[in-house]
Amino acid sequence: MKISLKIILLAVMFIAYSGFHLCVGQTMSKSEEVLIRKLEKYPSYREVVTHFFNNYYEANGFLQFAKKADGWHVYTVNYYEMDTIMDEMIWSSKNLKYRKLKSYVKNTPSKSRDTEDIIPEKFDQTAELKIENYMNSSQEREFNLQPYYGYIGWITDVMRLLSPLDLKSEDLIYALGRTYSMLSMSVIRPQYGNELITYPPAGYEKLESGRVKEYLLYADKALEQFHKVFQINPKYETWVGNIYTKYCNENLHVYHTLLSIMEEELAKSYLKEGLYNQQILAFAKNYLISCPPGAILITNGDNDTYPLWYLQAKYNYRTDVRVANSQLMMTDWYNEMLRENLPGSEGVQFGFSPEKIKGSLRDYVVYYRESEADDTTASGIAEFVNLKDALDIAFSDDEDNMVSTYSYQLHTIPSTNFFLPVDRNLILPGFYPEEKHRKYLVDTVFIESTNTYFLKNILVLYDMIVTNNWQRPLCFGITNDDATFPGLDHYLMQRGMVYQFLPLLMDSSDYQIHNHWINTSLMYQNLIYEFTYPDFEDKTFTPDNVMTLHSNNYRNMFSLLSEALLKEEDTLKAIEVLDFCNTKFPSAILEHGNESLEMCKIYFECKEDQKASVIAFQLLEKYNREADQCLQSKSRDELHISELTFILDYLSQIGEAYNKPEITSEAEKILNKLNNAD
Repeated sequence: MKISLKIILLAVMFIAYSGFHLCVGQTMSKSEEVLIRKLEKYPSYREVVTHFFNNYYEANGFLQFAKKADGWHVYTVNYYEMDTIMDEMIWSSKNLKYRKLKSYVKNTPSKSRDTEDIIPEKFDQTAELKIENYMNSSQEREFNLQPYYGYIGWITDVMRLLSPLDLKSEDLIYALGRTYSMLSMSVIRPQYGNELITYPPAGYEKLESGRVKEYLLYADKALEQFHKVFQINPKYETWVGNIYTKYCNENLHVYHTLLSIMEEELAKSYLKEGLYNQQILAFAKNYLISCPPGAILITNGDNDTYPLWYLQAKYNYRTDVRVANSQLMMTDWYNEMLRENLPGSEGVQFGFSPEKIKGSLRDYVVYYRESEADDTTASGIAEFVNLKDALDIAFSDDEDNMVSTYSYQLHTIPSTNFFLPVDRNLILPGFYPEEKHRKYLVDTVFIESTNTYFLKNILVLYDMIVTNNWQRPLCFGITNDDATFPGLDHYLMQRGMVYQFLPLLMDSSDYQIHNHWINTSLMYQNLIYEFTYPDFEDKTFTPDNVMTLHSNNYRNMFSLLSEALLKEEDTLKAIEVLDFCNTKFPSAILEHGNESLEMCKIYFECKEDQKASVIAFQLLEKYNREADQCLQSKSRDELHISELTFILDYLSQIGEAYNKPEITSEAEKILNKLNNAD
C-alpha cells in the first residue's frame, strides 16, 4: 500500500540493500560509474544512526535523518507543527568524514547518574537499545537504495539526478521506478517528500483530465522502469518479492488509484493478461476460498490485497467477498469507495457520515476521561463501555467530547474496553460453523484493548462491527498484524487463511495461538480438499523472499491444524495433514525453517519418529550453517546468535523428551560452538 506506516512484524525476513547491483553484459556510462562510486562512499543508514546514538542524545521532537548530495543530515521535527527545529550535517560527502554536531547533547561519561544533572530516563538506555528501537526496516531499505532520501524534495532531486542517465545499474533503475511511482501519487494525493506538487489531495472524485494525464505520465514511467529491471534480472529482489511481483502490484496500484478518481475504463487497461505467477495466484485464491459467502475480508499488505483484487476484477473470482485493506482504511476516500456496490458484492455499511472522517479528521481518537475514577474499577482497570455508545462519543463534535492539546482539538473515546451485545436471533441463521459450537455462543462480546488511542482505521473497523450487527461475516487475513483487530483475539475462529470474527468464546484450553481457535473440520476441508497449491515443479517458478514467507505461513497452518486434531485425539488425521503439507511444500525446494519445529514435535508425538528425525536433522544442518556464517562474519550478529541459541536449545529439549540422544547431541554441539566462540 502507499500509506506510510511502521512495519514491525517479520522485519528480519525482508531485504535491506547495501550496495548497487551491476548488470552482466551491460556497459555503464561514465557519469553512472562516477555516481555509483560517489554513493558507495556514503556510510549506510545504520552506520549513521549508530554513530549518532553512540555520540549524542536525541532531542525533543521527531528525530530524522536525511541523505543529501552534500552528505548525511540529522534534523528534528516539531511534534505538533511538523516543522523543522534544527538541521545539521552529520557526515560530509566532500571530505568523507563525520562532523561534530552543535545542536545535540554530547554523549559523554560526565552525563551519568553520578552527577547532579537530571538525566531523562531515555538517557539511561544503552546506545544499542536506542539504535534498535529507532531503526525501521522499510526506512533502512529506502535509505540504502535511493541516492537521496529522507527530506522534503528528495523525490524531485532523485528524478533530476537519474532520469537523464541511460541507467544500467539494477538498483538505480529500481530507485528511479520507485521515485516515479511516488511522484505519480503526489499528483493525486500529495505525500511527504515532494514539495513541488501543489495539487489539493483528491477525495473519491473525478479529476480534471490534465491532472489525470500527468498522473499517468509518471505512473507509466514507473512501470517502465520496473519492467526494465525485470528484463535485466528477473530474480531481482524487492520488498514485496521478485521484481515481477512488484511490477504486477504496481499495475494493480495504478488500477485501484484510477478507480478512486472514477476513471473505470482507464483502470481496466491496467488489468493486463498474465499478471502474477501461478504461485501468487494460488495463494490469493486460498484467501478467498477461506471466506464464507458475502464476507468482508480485512487485509493488510500489498501481496495479500493486490492479487485478490486482480482475481476478482480480471477473472470474476469470488466477487462476493469484499476485500478491504486496513492501511487504506486510514483514508477518507477509500472508506467512501468501500460504501459503493461492486459486481457481486454489496457495499460496506457504516454508521457515520463521510464528513466525520474527512481529511485528517479523526486520524486518531484518544482515550480520555476528565476523572479517571469515573471510568475505572477499584483496581484501576477501565470499565467496559457499550461499543456503540463509545463510537457515538468518538464521532460526536460536541466540545465536551474533545480535548485540547497545544493547537489541536482531539476527539476522544471514553474507554479502552468495550462490550457488544449479541442478538441471538440475528446470528442463528448462518453464523454457526457447526451445531457442536452452539454451546459456546455468548450474549456479550467483550473487547479489551491496551491502547490509549485508536487510529482511524480501527475506529472504522469498530463502526463496521456495530453497524454490520452480525449480518455479514467479517474476516481477517492470517498474515495481518494483530494491531488490525485489537481486542478481538478471543472471538476469532481460523478457517483456513482467514480468521472469522464470531460471538463464540471457546474454553481457554482450546486456544491455539494468539488466543484464536481452530475449526478443525473447516480447516481440514479447506486445506486438504478446497485449496489450490502452487506447482513448485513448474519451470516458471522463481523462489523469492515473499514466496518463502507464504510457504512458511502454510507450514504453520498445517502444524496448527495437526496439533488441534491431535488434541481431539484424531492421530491419523494429524499425521495425514503433516504428510500432505510435506508433499505440497517439499523441503527439497523450500528448506525447512523455524516454522517446521512444531511439525517435528507433532510427528514425534504421533510416534512417526523417522519423519520427525528427518525434519530435525535438516533443521540442525541449516542452523549449523547459519552458526558458521555468524561466527565468520566480521560483525557479530548478537540477535541472530540469540535466536539460534533459543532454537537449538528447543531442539535439544525435543531430543530429550522423545528419547533421541542423537538430536540432543548435535544441537548441543552447535550450541557449544556458539557459546565458546571469541
